[in-house]
Amino acid sequence: MKKSITFFTLFLGSFLIAQTATEDEFKKIVENSFQKIWSDLDEAEISKYYTDDFILFEDGEIYTLDSVKTYVRNSKAMFNSEENKKHTFQRINKFEYMKSGFEGNLGWIAYENY
Repeated sequence: MKKSITFFTLFLGSFLIAQTATEDEFKKIVENSFQKIWSDLDEAEISKYYTDDFILFEDGEIYTLDSVKTYVRNSKAMFNSEENKKHTFQRINKFEYMKSGFEGNLGWIAYENY
């Protein structure tokens, strides 16, 4: 299984992190966003978790709101193609958190996602 180190800067739309938010609440939001967007490939969830200035640094790549949408669309198209219809897409996320911080509406978190 490929191991990647991810540094995640998250500007949340409807889930803005208040200064009183706990680290556990922040981790849960990160985990839910990865499940709904990256594992379930639900494009409608992107705007619920990420704002226009969202940035994700993962495995040497930089993802923006637009590139996440493109990833989800391309992944869905790939698994819905005739040649791949018999295959099932499954992504399971496992996080090991290293450090996080908050400043106003901004939250950032560093983790390993396996």
